[in-house]
Amino acid sequence: MTAAPAIRFGLENWVATAGARWRGARLGLVAHGASRGADGQSAWERLAAAGCDLVCGFAPEHGWLGRLGAGETVGAARHPTLRIPIYSLYGADRRPRPEWLAGLAAVIYDLQDLPVRCYTYGSTLRYLMEACAAAGCAVIVADRPAPGAGWRDGPLLETDCESFVGCLPTPYHYGLTSGALARLIKQHYGIKVELIVSPCTGCGPEWPNRIPWTPPSPGIRTVATAETYPVTVLAEALPLAYYGQGTPEVFQGIFLRGAQGEALARRLPAQGWGYAWRPQAVTNQQGERYAGIKLARLPGATPRPARAALAWLAALGEMFGPEALWNTPGARPAFFDQLWGTTAVRRALEAREDPEAIAAAWNAGTPG
Repeated sequence: MTAAPAIRFGLENWVATAGARWRGARLGLVAHGASRGADGQSAWERLAAAGCDLVCGFAPEHGWLGRLGAGETVGAARHPTLRIPIYSLYGADRRPRPEWLAGLAAVIYDLQDLPVRCYTYGSTLRYLMEACAAAGCAVIVADRPAPGAGWRDGPLLETDCESFVGCLPTPYHYGLTSGALARLIKQHYGIKVELIVSPCTGCGPEWPNRIPWTPPSPGIRTVATAETYPVTVLAEALPLAYYGQGTPEVFQGIFLRGAQGEALARRLPAQGWGYAWRPQAVTNQQGERYAGIKLARLPGATPRPARAALAWLAALGEMFGPEALWNTPGARPAFFDQLWGTTAVRRALEAREDPEAIAAAWNAGTPG
């Protein structure tokens, strides 16, 4: 029996094959707690062991350890063993300041991403590339596989809805690894930056099941959660729906209080759009009981997560009336539009348009 080929992620390959070119060059690193190779070694440790002149780091949303909550301000830090500054890209600044990049030959980007536009690491990548172009330093993207790579679904970004939770010229779920996304960003925006993509070897673009998963943010605890996140994250803008925050089911389902959740489960199919949907009850940290559905990717399926999100959104509209979704205290219609990257979805749901017709309009403009 032939042994499976060894898996090496982009940073491992860069150190092994291209690192010599940059020996002695001053480097920065965008990384977090999930920036680990297939062998489990962190990006910080790997670059230090290779003798790279790493002079600073940059922290995205959730911080350089990946432990802060969604939207929580990330402060500046200092690496405890390397004793280098780690600048925040999710605080007062979302782009590297020119003085942070001054004197750097290149910045290495090695974040574990999810290929859905509202997951903000793609925004960080675009802003990094633009800032490095202005500063005259290269960007080295250490590619890595991602759950959901290869899936494309949902509307393209509308300029009026561009924000930090959506600034990529892609469908809602774009299905690209970081390396492929960087090439798209460079071409689409005409960014004059030296871009080097170090590829993975020994695996495809989707996350290999023989490599342990490290959460890139507190809510994405497992690969299964990463696969359902694009279906359920829209509930962040809709307090009527509970997405399991604070429970083991976070981002894996949609829940309502008591009998309402049971009614929601009856309205949804046993499976569809690449997912299995099953009734599930959860209890939040305050001891309140909810019921609804929990999702899981069907084996071998290529899901359509945006279309699956439409299913539960339309079901809520049928149950409560479309306007009730936005009358609940705390509802954020503008944020909902930013998550989708368009106002068209909310308006279509308010007009009770058929979900399949809404999705058909997306597909007309979705590449791939």
